[in-house]
Amino acid sequence: MNTITTPLWGFLPVNTYCVSGVDARSFLQGQLTQDIKLIQIDTCQYAAYCNPKGRMLAMLLLYADTPDTIMMRLHQATAATVVKRLQVFVLRSQVKINQQSVRVLGINHSLVTQLCQEKALPLPDVFAALSIAGATLTMLPNNYAELHIPTDSPQANKLLSEIQANYHQSNEGIEQLRLRGGHFHILPQTSETVLPQQTPLESWGGINYHKGCYVGQEVISRNKYLGKVNKVLATTTFAGDSPENSPGNSIEPTTTVYDDSGKVVGKVIECQYAEGKTVCLALIAKGQLAKPCRLHENLVTFTAIDGDCRD
Repeated sequence: MNTITTPLWGFLPVNTYCVSGVDARSFLQGQLTQDIKLIQIDTCQYAAYCNPKGRMLAMLLLYADTPDTIMMRLHQATAATVVKRLQVFVLRSQVKINQQSVRVLGINHSLVTQLCQEKALPLPDVFAALSIAGATLTMLPNNYAELHIPTDSPQANKLLSEIQANYHQSNEGIEQLRLRGGHFHILPQTSETVLPQQTPLESWGGINYHKGCYVGQEVISRNKYLGKVNKVLATTTFAGDSPENSPGNSIEPTTTVYDDSGKVVGKVIECQYAEGKTVCLALIAKGQLAKPCRLHENLVTFTAIDGDCRD
């Protein structure tokens, strides 16, 4: 993977919700693929929220704001629908799900290093959560992290002002870094089309097979033990014109990927154009990895996401 050495940040199009109440953890334990007991003040974890058929409705980043609350970050395009669905299953549980006023920055490893040096803090391990000047830093695999800044915290807002004044912002560049690292979102176009095991979630510890029942658990376990997953999340980067300059050939979620004989071998999950390059994440047949593929007129090669939990 290409590593950006210049400190870089960008705002992310995500919403944050606080799940609180006496039953908050047990409620989420029965809804998500992650073992909620692993979410502590100093950790963060990914989780999938699935339908009963084991297909993903959302990709969530979880961290604990306090011992009694779980913070839940997901893409703003699906957030309202997903939270409304979760609230249906609260029933008599003592659980509240409230949107929070939090600005979330995607940042690269170089900026993480700079911020930790400036604040005299240790560099966090992958899937650690670190309190930094009133904000929460969540360290994720493949040279990517997120900084969660509560808008009602003067200390956190001061940190944001310092970042804005001293470091380069590129929302598109951060989105490309996110995609190259495999940090995907489920969008409305791709809802209920992706299996958790087709993504890096399993190797990143985002699927627990031993914690008991949750929505979609039976199908997810069957896929695991019968080996029925034939596609994987993979990435490609290629030079190309902006979508505005090539409207007939724009690449977007659900765009079909073909092999060089014209056979369908996958579909795009997310893509981002910036500075003459497009980065795509797609679900690709395993046998087509590292082989020529076509996205419209573009000849590309897809590479599987590195599932190792490394910086």
